[in-house]
Amino acid sequence: MSEELEKITAIDRENIQFGCAEWFWERQVNSYTLQVEPDRFKYQDMAYIEYEEALHVEWIRNKFYKQLYDLLENLNVK
Repeated sequence: MSEELEKITAIDRENIQFGCAEWFWERQVNSYTLQVEPDRFKYQDMAYIEYEEALHVEWIRNKFYKQLYDLLENLNVK
């Protein structure tokens, strides 16, 4: 499953990251993140971005959720 989730990052590697949240790893072992936000914010809990970039991230996010939904449908997981 992790390989399939990692493939989703190919939509836009600058704005989709797959990995482990190191600060959370200390509390919850074997936890992973799959997040949609600009790469420069991947280690932060919040991000402020300009309107134009927000529209681009929204487009990526919509594509991301569609691909994730399709993956889960193929696995019969809901």
